[in-house]
Amino acid sequence: MRTAHLPAALAALALVGPAHGLNKCVDAAGEVTYRQTACPGADTAQRVEVEPAPGAGTAPADDYWSVSNQVRRIETQQQADGERRERARLERALREPERVKRPSSTEIWNAKVSRQVLPGMTPAEVEDALGAPDSTYRGSNGYSSWGYRGYDANGNYRSLTVQFQDGLATGTTDYEAPAPQRFDTDKGRWLE
Repeated sequence: MRTAHLPAALAALALVGPAHGLNKCVDAAGEVTYRQTACPGADTAQRVEVEPAPGAGTAPADDYWSVSNQVRRIETQQQADGERRERARLERALREPERVKRPSSTEIWNAKVSRQVLPGMTPAEVEDALGAPDSTYRGSNGYSSWGYRGYDANGNYRSLTVQFQDGLATGTTDYEAPAPQRFDTDKGRWLE
């Protein structure tokens, strides 16, 4: 990121400082630094000449306008700008709903055969897998849900809710309750 804006940094230095040579140093970790002196222990070093602006005077090396201080200020500003952009991107991501990734056609086919719902399936694909829903709900902002209710082969009550956002399944909620006991009125006792 530091090297991407080198031309801008050099242009800024040319406007404000005296004529200086600048060493661009890259260490083994790929970290880039700029020095007025030789690069100690750097893997690569490159001499960069900075031309002064017309009429620019000389300044002490530790002065506010020294090349190394100017480069440091420019890099700090670039880092702060990058952090602001990243923060803005994350805030946008929090405001916008996450898009569901569509499963492959093979994954959809396997889900239909095994009567399952995968995130990213369309309502038609869910209906192919589970059949027509027993109930539906349409909410705001593209939200809807389908409900499936019934008894399994063991007599247990099951309820499955499929949630949709913007026309794609986002998840399911499964509920299972033990089979209720039934009373046999002819025999006067509870059935197991």
